[in-house]
Amino acid sequence: EEMVVQKKIGGRDLERYHFNLRNLNRLSRRIAGGTEHLLREINDIYIEPFRAPEDRQKIQETAAAVIKEILDLDANFTESRQVQIQVASNSITIGRASPGVGSSGFSEIAKTALHDFPPVESRLLTLESLSTALASGENVLLECDSDVEPEDYVEFFAALSGRNLTTITLSRGMHTADIIGGLKPAPNANL
Repeated sequence: EEMVVQKKIGGRDLERYHFNLRNLNRLSRRIAGGTEHLLREINDIYIEPFRAPEDRQKIQETAAAVIKEILDLDANFTESRQVQIQVASNSITIGRASPGVGSSGFSEIAKTALHDFPPVESRLLTLESLSTALASGENVLLECDSDVEPEDYVEFFAALSGRNLTTITLSRGMHTADIIGGLKPAPNANL
């Protein structure tokens, strides 16, 4: 947090809430059942939100040092891994999470959604991160670069869940708090 406050990292980021209690609470909920995916959760919550690669590298190094000091574990955030997608009759699992979107006849719905949005390798880590957030009941803010289309991810999960989709386009000066509330965020069920 000190590096963010001193603007050593996160200078190009729209928000400066990387290390707040809400994110610590998110991490705690995600690892409550065990620390098997601890590094992946830390990466999703604390490292990936930084825009600049050099900022992500600094946070990876800092997190690895803290994990080594506290847990005596060697943390490798850059280790490559395969994300598997498994479709069952009434559910889908994407990597480490099942977003809980299944219903009767779900396997056909999932096949159609996967056909319309092929899970190519470049999309798998993002699909897994989004699936984990949805499975945890978290709000998600997707920000894109010119060559990324986040609405495709949203349409994919909306198709899986059978929900209607409403899109809110944010302008440069807007923040997450403008949508979900700042001091008192809206409950997940109201979004």
